[in-house]
Amino acid sequence: MIFPAKLWQRFFARIIDGLIVGVPIVFILSFTSGYEFVIDPGANFIFNIFMILIVTAYMIVLPVIWYGWTIGKRLMGIRVTQSDSSDVSWTTMLKRELFILVVYSVTFGLFLLLSGVMMITRKDKRALHDLMAKTKVSDESGQ
Repeated sequence: MIFPAKLWQRFFARIIDGLIVGVPIVFILSFTSGYEFVIDPGANFIFNIFMILIVTAYMIVLPVIWYGWTIGKRLMGIRVTQSDSSDVSWTTMLKRELFILVVYSVTFGLFLLLSGVMMITRKDKRALHDLMAKTKVSDESGQ
């Protein structure tokens, strides 16, 4: 039986995906261009935009070509699908990730917190971006 993914599974999958994409890019840039990693969001505006674009592309492309999995989701045993359990499309993932990027940023994380509450309280564990894109994230780990 397949159940909705839990908030902690989704959270750690996103962290793992961010590390998988982010850490190699920081190392590559530091060795090839002399980039120095500084924890100051304003200091590296171009780098931050580049990272956002790469991570967003990863979060769109991989689930489409790998049946709803990213590396983080696979490790956590969860998968994103359409609401009807069919595989996600390019359009669906683009809408989903752009909603996450734009709406959660514009609202300074307020809608992200609302989505967290929704994932905890809703029986289907769907967040705002899931409802908007007509997706769901399922726990397929068998637990």
